[in-house]
Amino acid sequence: MKYLAIGVIASALFLASCLPKEDPVEYNDSIVSRIDGVIQAINGLESTFESYVPGEMDSAYQVLMLSLQESTQGVDSIGLLGNDSLLKKAAEATLLRHTSVARDLYPEYISLLKVPDSLFTPELQTRAFEVKEQIDRQNAEAQQLFTNAQTAFGKEYSVSFEDQAAEE
Repeated sequence: MKYLAIGVIASALFLASCLPKEDPVEYNDSIVSRIDGVIQAINGLESTFESYVPGEMDSAYQVLMLSLQESTQGVDSIGLLGNDSLLKKAAEATLLRHTSVARDLYPEYISLLKVPDSLFTPELQTRAFEVKEQIDRQNAEAQQLFTNAQTAFGKEYSVSFEDQAAEE
């Protein structure tokens, strides 16, 4: 009986977390926390590129992929704020872009970084710079997409966010 009560309480809490947030700040924060987790994982992966330790790169890449999966599922589980889907759709698009970069560009870049110095040709160096430039550009575009939606969301609900308040 005790376990049944705990199961019912846990289920209620889980379902409550999936319901739409009625407070715009709480709604924003629930979405932003998912995006922030991915950004932290991206930063963690990027920091391993400076050390050139293959195992660290591989581990950080796996952390990023797991973070993307969990964050995508987390955003999917969040309801809408009333009928407003702007911020949620922007988060979904942002996560999709980051997933595309992680799936399509990071593996090539990591494999280029793993090439031994004795085999690293000027052509490979050029390709590594090109891929890294694509990674940086696409990640920045993904974040800008979300930031623009968050700004519009804030104006619609008369909410000012910390980063935006600092810029004004």
